[in-house]
Amino acid sequence: MPLSFFDQPHDSNLETLSFLGPSELEKKRLVCAKFNFLALSNQLWNAFLKEPFRIYDSKMQGEARAIYIKHPECRLPKFAREDQHGRSWFAKRMKLETQKYLERKAPDRSALPIHRQLNPLRMNLQTASSLIQANLVSIERAGRLNDTERAKLRVTKELLLANYISFEEAMEMQFSGEEGDKIQSAAALLIANRISLEEVKMLTFEEAYNLGRVAPLVISGNIALNEGRRLTREESENLHAATTLVATGKLTVSDAKQLSLSDSQRLHLKEAAALIQDGILTLQEAVNLTNRERISVCDLKPLIQNNLLTVAEAKRLTTMELLNLHKVMPLIFSERLTIREAKRLSEQECKNLFCLEPLITAGELPIAEAKALNIPDGLGEPLHLLAPLILKGFFLWEDVINLDAAQAINLQFLAALTGRRDMHISEDDIGIALQEPALTKVQGAENKPEMMPYRQAFPASGSPI
Repeated sequence: MPLSFFDQPHDSNLETLSFLGPSELEKKRLVCAKFNFLALSNQLWNAFLKEPFRIYDSKMQGEARAIYIKHPECRLPKFAREDQHGRSWFAKRMKLETQKYLERKAPDRSALPIHRQLNPLRMNLQTASSLIQANLVSIERAGRLNDTERAKLRVTKELLLANYISFEEAMEMQFSGEEGDKIQSAAALLIANRISLEEVKMLTFEEAYNLGRVAPLVISGNIALNEGRRLTREESENLHAATTLVATGKLTVSDAKQLSLSDSQRLHLKEAAALIQDGILTLQEAVNLTNRERISVCDLKPLIQNNLLTVAEAKRLTTMELLNLHKVMPLIFSERLTIREAKRLSEQECKNLFCLEPLITAGELPIAEAKALNIPDGLGEPLHLLAPLILKGFFLWEDVINLDAAQAINLQFLAALTGRRDMHISEDDIGIALQEPALTKVQGAENKPEMMPYRQAFPASGSPI
């Protein structure tokens, strides 16, 4: 039977951390002029407390608690680096250690390159973040990387994520800086077993770069490995831009190599490839697009491919019309809105429909009613993200409109889990998310508040507590 998200086995360390005491709650730092700072603080703190893998030992938990209480600046958005397991607190530790490091750094350290001035722990965790999320390396081990190991990790990250090598093997690899660049360029070919590591090291830098640009075509057999090595830089860039067209037979390798294109034209060709493939644009029409036209045509590609909009109409759109069509596209496809109606939406109406799209599509809310709403600033995105909870019957959409920003952010964390089979979101979980200690201003309350039933969270008046 799946555990409720907030259910945790007995853990004395977790219990000592779970809730700030009343005296701590009364501190002025929790009454913030910018309400989103308070909301973010609560989100990050709760994510840390509910961290399912419990990777922190008691000493580190104590340090984290001390940081939370004494250094609220560690909780600002630019220092938040959350992954799927809520391991954001290492980001806060990194920020604090960076601050300490800068305070004690040697006077002559400012003469070093900027990457050498950065806090090593911060660099380690940033470099290894995707590997930590994939459970290929622990945070503790990543935090202990030295300069050489960190450089190796940058080079081999793609190979590690593809399970081509293990973390231990990556740390044992020996290569020069130039060889590392070549390994990065040819990573896709290594993973596909089209070339060996020793062969990559023997390539020139230009050969490795060109092979990297055409790797999908080499892997698919459209280009031989040796042919890829002999390409010029211009030929490899052309083939990179035309990869989709070459792979689907719309363009030959020879014709792609001979194209005479600027960098911007290559970008147009790459982004408009699907429209060329469908016969909606010719290659020449695609490369002749202006930047503005490319954005319009490519952003509205689904409408064009489904014959709801022509390329000529897309090119003539104003900026507001383009934004409107892009934001409410799902409503157009579900036939809740026509192209003409979407183009005429005001900025507020478009925002409302974008935020409430899942509810409108599910038939829970008429479009006319949604357009007339006045959604408060800061609630647009939360409202969109909380749709899974609304559709599962935990809320009426009117309830969500009345949530404050902090409650909405708390609930987003749960809404993101509604599709997981191993998680069961209950009304008790909703109650806890609605009344976390960081949002409580009741003096003399117990350290651990009672679980608040969902219906008590929304009294008859409809206003959330």
